Amino acid sequence: MIHKPSMGGIPIFLGGIFAMVIWLPAELYTEVRFLFMALSLIFITGLRDDLEPLPATIKLAGQIIPACIMIYWGHVELISLYGFGSDMLFPGIVSWLLTLFTIVVVTNSFNLIDGLDGLAGSISSIILLSFGTWFFLLDEQVYSFTAFSCIGAVMAFLLFNWQPSRIFMGDTGALLLGFLLTCMAIVFINMNYNLPLDHPYRFMSSVSTCFAIMIIPLLDTIRVFIIRVSQRKSPFQADKNHLHHELIRLGMSHSSAVIILAAVNISFIILAVLGRNLSDIVLFPALLLLVTIYLVSLKLLSLRTSRRLALKAKAQKAAV
Repeated sequence: MIHKPSMGGIPIFLGGIFAMVIWLPAELYTEVRFLFMALSLIFITGLRDDLEPLPATIKLAGQIIPACIMIYWGHVELISLYGFGSDMLFPGIVSWLLTLFTIVVVTNSFNLIDGLDGLAGSISSIILLSFGTWFFLLDEQVYSFTAFSCIGAVMAFLLFNWQPSRIFMGDTGALLLGFLLTCMAIVFINMNYNLPLDHPYRFMSSVSTCFAIMIIPLLDTIRVFIIRVSQRKSPFQADKNHLHHELIRLGMSHSSAVIILAAVNISFIILAVLGRNLSDIVLFPALLLLVTIYLVSLKLLSLRTSRRLALKAKAQKAAV
């Protein structure tokens, strides 16, 4: 049996950093230094966990420290409800804790979807392209250069990670990309919300738009946690209830399942763009309705497939 290496995050990290060093204007290095520092720490945490699994507390600390760096020095912080029913500002400690919780949870959501050849890389590329394009249109060079540099690194990795894969992303890559995209999401929410109302690239719904852009990792994480808790299992216990597992059970190949999930993510992004003039109070329920339709359809297809396989097995048994 051939052992596949599971530290694909190494070339992603090195490729992304190398591209940024080459293309990022020198005068912006001071602005990006804390992001470099945080990404380096989360990279080391993932690398160490791939080499030898870390205790849960150490792994969590390896995510909390870079998150605190971005909150304190990088000013990546959720500070209000952003018009989602209110414009109330959070007290300092509440803002810190909420941001820290968000970064850790969403970072790990990318680790959860890294269970299928090409899935985490494809979804990450779509999200990076979405954020990178928006930051580029606003001439926000630090995050646009970062996003496009990482897209190149992830796309190169996908050449070796697509089914049949020759390398896995592992925690090294999944935690790295999850952390970066979570920070970009928070920056997007803040920056978009503070744009003038008549700005051509402003989305009226900051939170819902971000939710749509990151729909697959967020939906999968929330869904799996609800299933585990309803079954009285630990929400952190690994299982095969992820969205990609459901698609595989329908008879799809790994590549087909990845393409379907990528298409779903893209469709939600398109919906957010088309509904950019809608408030969170309107757009968020619309997104939830589409999510419900998608999950119900998936469940019905799963039940029909299970019944068909059961009937087939029963017929084969009767024939014998």
